[in-house]
Amino acid sequence: MKKRFVVGINAPSDQAVQSIRDFFRSKKYGWWNWITNFWLVIDWEGKLSAGELRDELGKIVPGENILVLDVSDSRGWSGFGPSTDKANMFKWIQERWSRK
Repeated sequence: MKKRFVVGINAPSDQAVQSIRDFFRSKKYGWWNWITNFWLVIDWEGKLSAGELRDELGKIVPGENILVLDVSDSRGWSGFGPSTDKANMFKWIQERWSRK
């Protein structure tokens, strides 16, 4: 069963953001990052814990404040932002996060 996480990281640099994205890609996690310093992450295999994810991110951005919340049992969400064919802030959430 997949696990869902909400991640906040205090003000990482552009290089750090790219390193975080590269990490998520290398692990084949699903991720969404339309809001600065805020990530939605899916572990498709459901093996990751919030503490493990925090520790891995801490290696990428040492010294930064990091918060990881396991929200695997929560599918409720609401937001405001672009939702056109060209720029849809919520497409990833609708197709992946909300999917069972």
